[in-house]
Amino acid sequence: MKTADYQNNKNNKNFHLSLQKLNIRFPVAEIHRKTDAGKGNISAFIHNKKPISDNFIKSFLNSFNLDMNVLEVELANQEKHSITPKNGLTFTEMGSGQFTVAVPLIPFEAHAQYISEQWEANFVHDYEEVTFIVDKVGFGNYRAFKIKGDSMDGGRILDTQDGAIVLARELQKHHWVDGFYACDYGWILVTNNNILFKDVVGFNKETGEVVCHSRNPSPEYSDFQLPLNDVYQIFKVIKRTF
Repeated sequence: MKTADYQNNKNNKNFHLSLQKLNIRFPVAEIHRKTDAGKGNISAFIHNKKPISDNFIKSFLNSFNLDMNVLEVELANQEKHSITPKNGLTFTEMGSGQFTVAVPLIPFEAHAQYISEQWEANFVHDYEEVTFIVDKVGFGNYRAFKIKGDSMDGGRILDTQDGAIVLARELQKHHWVDGFYACDYGWILVTNNNILFKDVVGFNKETGEVVCHSRNPSPEYSDFQLPLNDVYQIFKVIKRTF
């Protein structure tokens, strides 16, 4: 088989992307030292003269502390094809360099159901799905929310109206201690009692409270403090449809 025939082998692609990332000065010797694979085979893998086995790629990735899921997402973004990363969402290439992705839509009034069922195996089948167009394959936990109320509608271009549907990516809890920066569209906060859509304009690390701000200047939407102990999840809004 010709050398070029192995260039589309998934393991070979992941191996060569890894080599680019690692930038090893003497790759044959270093990979041999870490994996105990034969130097002849390693040289053949590097020059795409042999297909790479599942056993070797697993040993190689473990030895160099690389994640297969990360590599496959990077390849998908480079090559623009469909992929389903660990978050379970399928990103489908459109042919224009962008992807479509369908995510479960959570209405604000479905708060109790969402809290109780989201970790179940059939969670995504319990909700309607909506499709967004995105520029690249994404990691993380994505949800769509249907906005209820006009507290984040102050009439500006980045504000969001009642009934809009937003795509949001979860901010993992270990990042909460770093504080919250300003973002274009705001944050979804899933609390013990309800789902909120707000800007986070302050964070007191000593008390563990954040200051929630609405963009609608009406008096009933005044700022308030919210203990993070009462917050279940936080999502950054990254896209909107009206």
